[in-house]
Amino acid sequence: MIATPMDPNVNLDEKEDEGKGEKEGKDTDKRRQETYMTAIGSLMYTALTTHPDIAYAVQQLAQFTKHP
Repeated sequence: MIATPMDPNVNLDEKEDEGKGEKEGKDTDKRRQETYMTAIGSLMYTALTTHPDIAYAVQQLAQFTKHP
């Protein structure tokens, strides 16, 4: 049994997509960002109301809402 669902030593890095067209990249990035933010919001609600054991993992992932 694991005490936390995420290893606190995991290093998450921001990575930019390269090689995309200007318009295609912006539209795709915006849709991905909105989808990611929706998922993080749902997980935050779950962490705060019923599963506080996932709060650390959700907080770590929430730092990447600008560039998922």
